[in-house]
Amino acid sequence: MSLSSNEALPWSMELIERFKNKWDWGNLSDNAALPWSMDFIERHEDQWHWWRLSMNTGLPWSMDFIERFEDKWEWGVWGLSDNEALPWSVELIERYEDKWNWGLSGNEALPWSIELIERFENKWHWERLSWNKALPWSIESIERFEHKWDWGALSSNAALPKVKLREEDVVEIMIYRHGSDPLITQPSSENPFGQQEWLF
Repeated sequence: MSLSSNEALPWSMELIERFKNKWDWGNLSDNAALPWSMDFIERHEDQWHWWRLSMNTGLPWSMDFIERFEDKWEWGVWGLSDNEALPWSVELIERYEDKWNWGLSGNEALPWSIELIERFENKWHWERLSWNKALPWSIESIERFEHKWDWGALSSNAALPKVKLREEDVVEIMIYRHGSDPLITQPSSENPFGQQEWLF
């Protein structure tokens, strides 16, 4: 571990200034233990690695702070869109609606609600949303967006409500996923007896 990454150092602005030509500024940008403030970041604005700074959960995140450096941040999934420490709110998402990478659909820190999902229904990355354990999962929410979900991802999401399926429910799911009833097969030249192998 480099000194620049070490969170146990007695970090201060004086210490950083004293050795400012020696530090690895990329690793400093990742370090959550620095004395982060608006003034501190402004003082070294041209030395930070901004995409790494964008993922740092130790920064004093606020609406004003994000706005101050709006043109510096990395907004993608390896940046603000994945950072769970932001002051997530509907207001924040709306303000920068055209900047987010909507891979933020996998970010569990958002204030998830049916209303939020509906508000940006045509923006979400539905596969990542289907994996997200923080959504307000219910039978109703699943039915509400049944034509949007990635059903493969949804099937593996441990946060979904546990329900006991009847045989007809399983058949319905298989029809939905495979497009035909596994109990009703059609003969063909390759399959003259209409036998069908289903791999679940």
